[in-house]
Amino acid sequence: MKATAMGRKLDSWIVSLPAAERRRVKARTAELIAEEMSLRDLCKAMKKTQVAIARRRADSVSARLQAGAPFDSLARASGDPNEAKLAEAVGIAQLPPEYSRVVGADSTLGLKPVFIVGEGTERPKFVIMELTQRLAAGDMSFEDVKDQVRQRLSQDLAIKHYLDQLRRQTYIDIRL
Repeated sequence: MKATAMGRKLDSWIVSLPAAERRRVKARTAELIAEEMSLRDLCKAMKKTQVAIARRRADSVSARLQAGAPFDSLARASGDPNEAKLAEAVGIAQLPPEYSRVVGADSTLGLKPVFIVGEGTERPKFVIMELTQRLAAGDMSFEDVKDQVRQRLSQDLAIKHYLDQLRRQTYIDIRL
């Protein structure tokens, strides 16, 4: 569908303009397209710059940790407030793939190298991770998974309520 100007097709509207006005409209259109392209390039450059700044900041925090700064205070000061600061008793299978790659079979405790999560997305994040304890694999007790079971049941109930609401709001008329 073509753009319209007050109910008429834009092309026919431009053709109906006097020649001088038509040249002015076409020149302004070309300017706007060039500005939009330069804004896109600027946004891409800004994103690369922001990622580079975030990387330097993560490396700086990691260096301070290696020098002996307390992890919890640096996490509060430099961390994302929306991210969990501590994950206790989490199995490797439950970790996101980026974390699993870093931890993997590495059983050494301590600070791990800075790595990126969500690379190629709108908001990549740099992770500074300290492995404080490594437990042998085995069966998990109910206490270990109680919160996960509760959360899963809560999500299932929310989905059921949502589907019930959709069913009540949906009207289907079948005529044969």
